[in-house]
Amino acid sequence: MDGPGRASGNVLNTLVDVFMMTKEDKYLDLAEELLRQCVQSERQSLAKWIFWMSRIGGCILFSCKALGKYLDVTAEVGGNTRLWDYARKSLIHYAKLDGDKRRALSDNPEKLEFPQ
Repeated sequence: MDGPGRASGNVLNTLVDVFMMTKEDKYLDLAEELLRQCVQSERQSLAKWIFWMSRIGGCILFSCKALGKYLDVTAEVGGNTRLWDYARKSLIHYAKLDGDKRRALSDNPEKLEFPQ
C-alpha cells in the first residue's frame, strides 16, 4: 500500500472499527503503522496527487474519510499524540491538494482516465 488510496483507506477504516468494538490498543497500533507507511503529509506534491487522481479517480478520498474517523476516535480516547497531529496535518494537506486538483482538472477533463 504505497500512498493513500482505496486499499489503505479501507484497511485504516477497518482497524478503527475493530478498535471501537474491542477497545484493544493493538488495533490502533496497527492503524498507526499503516499511517506511517501510507500517509505522506506535506511531502505529497500536487503533481503526484493529480497523477494519482487521474488514474484512480476519487479512491484517495477513502483514505481521507478514514483519516477523519481515526482522528475522531483517537481524540475521544485521549490519543492526541504526535502521530495524531501528523494525521490531522495530512488530512488538511490532502483536502487542499484535492481542491487544487479539482481546479486544475476542471478545465482539462480529457486528462482523466475515467472522466466523470
